Amino acid sequence: MDICDKFRKNTSNYDDAVSLLLEVKSSLASRIGFDHFFGNFSIMEEMVNYLYRLKKFDRTKFDLYDLYYLLKEPVKIKFNYKGKEYIVESSKEDDGNMALCFDGKWYHSLTDALMKTKDNEGYYITLSAWRMKDFEVIE
Repeated sequence: MDICDKFRKNTSNYDDAVSLLLEVKSSLASRIGFDHFFGNFSIMEEMVNYLYRLKKFDRTKFDLYDLYYLLKEPVKIKFNYKGKEYIVESSKEDDGNMALCFDGKWYHSLTDALMKTKDNEGYYITLSAWRMKDFEVIE
């Protein structure tokens, strides 16, 4: 039995765990903006995966880092950032791995895309992730 299963069995701990994961996710998102370190992205990916094992994912309300959850399967997402529309799409390759197209460029993973993608001013987009709006799954 893993930690998520243990939290599900105890309702008070379950609610506390979800609240704590949401709080830490927000803090880590801020940290990533200023500390563009691979390890921070790895922690975020793991945290998002834990969060949505405990909590139902809401496809109508999500942010940049929730893409770690969404992009595990083929999906197409759009969002706005500094007045520009971005498209993110994941697709399954012949070998079974997922590939990611972020704003017209192909990457091996979301972490790879986030570590390399810069805005028009030359800053990593993660610096202002809070400015990304109107995330939408395109069916």
